[in-house]
Amino acid sequence: MELHIDNVSKTYGDGTRAVRDVSLTVSEGLIGLLGPNGAGKSTLMQLIATLTKPTAGTLRWNGTDIVDHPAAMRRVLGYLPQDFGVYPELTAPEFLDYMAALKGLPGDAAGARIDTLLDIVGLEDVRDRVLGGFSGGMQQRVGIACALLNDPDLLVADEPTVGLDPEERVRFRTLLTDLAEDRVVLLSTHIVSDVEATATRLAIMNDGRLTATSSPKTLIDQVRDCVWEWVVPRSELGTVRDRYPVTKLTHESDGVRVHAVADQQPATNASPAPPTLEDAYLSLLSDTSTPPR
Repeated sequence: MELHIDNVSKTYGDGTRAVRDVSLTVSEGLIGLLGPNGAGKSTLMQLIATLTKPTAGTLRWNGTDIVDHPAAMRRVLGYLPQDFGVYPELTAPEFLDYMAALKGLPGDAAGARIDTLLDIVGLEDVRDRVLGGFSGGMQQRVGIACALLNDPDLLVADEPTVGLDPEERVRFRTLLTDLAEDRVVLLSTHIVSDVEATATRLAIMNDGRLTATSSPKTLIDQVRDCVWEWVVPRSELGTVRDRYPVTKLTHESDGVRVHAVADQQPATNASPAPPTLEDAYLSLLSDTSTPPR
């Protein structure tokens, strides 16, 4: 299983260049598409899902051009959009049965599949409750079950943890990791912790461009020996933030302890600190200049 994206761009009618010359090859495992809001992640997801067409470039699934032949992708795709809605008066089985009918799944096969999916996403014990009483995380799990109705080879989840509490976010990440054992899972997010411990590979976007593709470990190694902690007076915090990518602040009695990335020791009282993926990510974003539009 392989998704090949070759020099893909998307420019909207108003001139907005949402995706710029992106090339990426995706195979089995969980791949994290990481970037700030407005980086072009959702547009790239929509291109992969064949919901919109690129202005330039090609997308291929197992060698088939999915722009010219979208059905080749739609047969194997499970898609969870950023704004997933449910019918609050329906139970999870009723909603999934309705969605299965829309997807053309035979009734007998759909019923068995729905029972299996409710168990996979951990909702079997609340199957008789209406969706209007579900938490945000539970509704997102219904969304994953919906995306899995056709047992897809490629699962695309666009910002699925936005608005979830920490416990639900962890549960959701664990679910996606389990699903990635026998399929391709592409997870779009701007939250570093969503992909830090789960992604086998990361693709980082900014301003519509792909700025890096690597394993989390390789990205962290790039800022090793460049991460520092030191205490600064509160009056100097703004200056420090302007000069360095700051990833963590801790207020102390004598000032603010800063955790930041710098090529050289930023202050005489700065000590080396263990690097994190967030350090590497913010360092990459700060190094990426915005090209002219």
